[in-house]
Amino acid sequence: MTLVVSIAQAGPTGAHSPSGGGGASVRTMARAVLTIDPTGYPWPAQSGWIVDGHGYWEGECTSFAAWAVRNDRHPQSKWPDNLGNANQWSGGAVVGWPRPGDVAQWAAWYHGADSLGHVAYVAAVNADGTLIVAEYNWYQFHRFDVRLITRDAPSRYLRF
Repeated sequence: MTLVVSIAQAGPTGAHSPSGGGGASVRTMARAVLTIDPTGYPWPAQSGWIVDGHGYWEGECTSFAAWAVRNDRHPQSKWPDNLGNANQWSGGAVVGWPRPGDVAQWAAWYHGADSLGHVAYVAAVNADGTLIVAEYNWYQFHRFDVRLITRDAPSRYLRF
């Protein structure tokens, strides 16, 4: 199943809060067909601390990104399980030009990430170089969102 999302975004794209800093400003309408259905994520709206069986807390960015990579139907050479906090992920190949299915990774304190970093699933790469990422735990604790970012918003990209 594919899910079509439309995003209208203006303002900072690399910050944890809509009013925070970091990342370039993007004013555009973007549309993407996700190769994953985020409603299939088994632990939506988790408010507690329960391990998801893959080495992550349910509802965290790491849990969602790993789940998305495991379920997106893109070929993988490695699995993103049991890699630790977002700032510790190193299991995939580091790539300079992301494509759908890659993981965007923020180092600790980079462009709005906290001390544990952040990861998000790259859902689409637009012709203008912006990306659409699907993620948990960026704007709201243990909740899903989709946002438009510039390619330099994360620290790096990982391909599994």
